[in-house]
Amino acid sequence: RYTRPWTAEFLSELGVAFMRRFGDPLVVTSAVRPVTYQRRLTWRNGNAAPANGAIASPHEYGATGDIGKKGMTAREMAWMRGYLYPIQKAGQIDVEEEFYQACFHVTVYTNYVPAPAVEAQGNAADAQMDADAR
Repeated sequence: RYTRPWTAEFLSELGVAFMRRFGDPLVVTSAVRPVTYQRRLTWRNGNAAPANGAIASPHEYGATGDIGKKGMTAREMAWMRGYLYPIQKAGQIDVEEEFYQACFHVTVYTNYVPAPAVEAQGNAADAQMDADAR
């Protein structure tokens, strides 16, 4: 409830597409973090951005969601990459696939425009997943 509206919309659409494709819910492991939590996180997580400054974590502003990869199958991860890549290429999100924390760290920009149809984006991800399998 504290994420930016465009971030919430993106995560909701992604969750719907993932559920339609795989029948499983999408797990968002982190979204908004207060500065106090971000400071503590930097002590134990070498990937965590600082709480202040020019490279402060976008989690503090409600612009980012971490999508957990733990428990995802190889097919689900391939589908996720296929779904996220075109939106990143369009300059509407930034994705960092993290391996130590096992998540897709997705920052959603204010210029994010919902897909014309969530199903169309999901179908594009399916096509990419099938191409990767060949």
